Order: sequence, then structure tokens, then C-alpha cells
Amino acid sequence: MSTGLAWGPRICARTPPGTGGTWPRSGSGWPSTAASRPVSSYAAAGNQIPYRALGRTGVQTSLVGIGGYHIGVSSLSDEQAVAIVRKALDSGVNFLDNCWDYNGGNSEVRMGKALRDGKWGYEAVDIRTFATDKHRTVDDHLAGGGAGMVFKPDILAKAIDATAHKGPRLLMSPRGTPLTQVRVRELAVGEGCMIICGRFEGIDQRVIDARGLEEVSVGDYVLSGGEPAALTLLDAVIRLLPGVMGHDQSHAEESFEDGLLEYPHYTKPNIWEGLEIPAILHSGDHQAIAKWKAIQRVELTKARRPDLYDKFIKSKG
Repeated sequence: MSTGLAWGPRICARTPPGTGGTWPRSGSGWPSTAASRPVSSYAAAGNQIPYRALGRTGVQTSLVGIGGYHIGVSSLSDEQAVAIVRKALDSGVNFLDNCWDYNGGNSEVRMGKALRDGKWGYEAVDIRTFATDKHRTVDDHLAGGGAGMVFKPDILAKAIDATAHKGPRLLMSPRGTPLTQVRVRELAVGEGCMIICGRFEGIDQRVIDARGLEEVSVGDYVLSGGEPAALTLLDAVIRLLPGVMGHDQSHAEESFEDGLLEYPHYTKPNIWEGLEIPAILHSGDHQAIAKWKAIQRVELTKARRPDLYDKFIKSKG
């Protein structure tokens, strides 16, 4: 879901603490080579852009940012400018320097377009528009008898064939393969996908076979339709896209990322209703804290998800 471009502007590092608020600059007014680096080099390094908290807000911002003035220059087309900003976003940059006065507001317009449209998008398709009768019928009775209605294969197939897309065709279904974090990550780095939301009793099996639909389940329960399940899948994937959560560390230790559940979390006040934060978390011993977190993850997984624990043990054996 990246732009895939191999070029981009030079992005200027924000001044780190203790530097007096300035970077060395060359005579031309551009940052010196010691304080600038191509966007593409960060992408090649695996989005390893450094971050720090923004004042007291706690918001993690990149220590490198993209300058808005040069995004609005007339020598760049709108498409080129938007592609440059999107490349920076894909590389993990979330600090954008801009002003309404830059190039008559052109920089602001172009940055806004990149931020609005750059991370992800979707197209909703109404299957009823492919029906052929005046009632726009898309379902019929279950062959062989039984309760419920089934999506007609001819109508649904026309909708699938007429919808341009890249990537797999996913059918949200309670009988599908359980959605895992591994599959979510695969989708997040892919070109995209088509999501088909089931309704009624289900859809004709011939469409599943003929159009190569991958059945996906979000849990061992039944919903009235596939739309809520599709939203769950979209949320899981979108949050992993570059620039959405700020940086990779935000989800590196979350549940399921490595087969284990997440460790317990604590914050101030240190004592609440007589309950204290574990002393180890105040020790300042980062190695000991990391060990405590690792132990907690294993113990929680063993107690609450023995199925995941068994897989984790086998992977280590």
C-alpha cells in the first residue's frame, strides 16, 4: 500500500534536545548534509526514523520532518508534490512544517490532499445494482429446502467481475479461516483486497469456487451480516499502514504480534484504592523490566489462551 516511489525530497531533522534549537546550515540556506537525508534512505532502512514525545502531550513525533515550502513550488506538478509527501508519510515521517503563506497556499493544499487521501481508500459497491429484475432481487430460496435465503450466483459474480481491485478476494464468513495478526500483516503490506460481505443464509458455493474467494472469520459467533466483520478487518489492517499509528513501536509488543498476549499496563497514580504499581516498574532497571514483561506475557497466555501457549511452546521447541 506504499506509493512505491524511489525518489523524494530531502527531509530536515528537527533539532534534538541540547542543541540550542539550530542545525548547521549551508550558505544556500538548505540544511547541511549532516542534518539532512533522503526520504528513500529511511524507507530502505525499514522505516527506522527516530521519534520523541512532543512536549507534555506524549504524542510521538518524528525527529525528521518534511518542509512545506518546497512542496508548493511551481516546478512540481500536483501529482509529483502529493507523491513526495506520501513517500515521506510511508517512510514514517509525521512532522510536517507548513504555513498558509507558502506559495500562495499551494503547499497547504497539496499537503492536505496527501494527508487526506494518501494512507488508504475504499470503494463501496451495492450488489443490488447488478440485479436484472424491477425488484432488484439478489437472493433466492435455499436449494434442497431449509430456512434462509442465499445470494444468487449470477448476480454476485457480475458484481465481483465488474469491480476493479488488486489483491485477494475475501468473503467474511463464520465458517472461514480465523483472522490472525499474521494474515492482517500480510494484507497491510499488500496491494489491497476485495471484501465481500455475506448476508442472508450465505452465498452460492459455486461463486466461492469459481471466483476464488477466501473465506475469513473474525470469531466463533454469528452476525446478521458481513459488514461488522469487514469493519473489524479494515481497522486491524489500516492501523498497521505506515504513518497511521506514528511508528512501528506502537504495536510491536501488542497481543498476537509474536503469538503471545500483551503484558499488564499501569500508570499514575502509583497507589490507587490501596493497589500499587508493581515495584519493578519503578526500578529503572530496563533489563529487569523487560524480563518482567516477558514473563507476564507467557503466564497470561498460558492461563487465558492455552491454544496460543501451546503453539508458542512448539515454535520454540
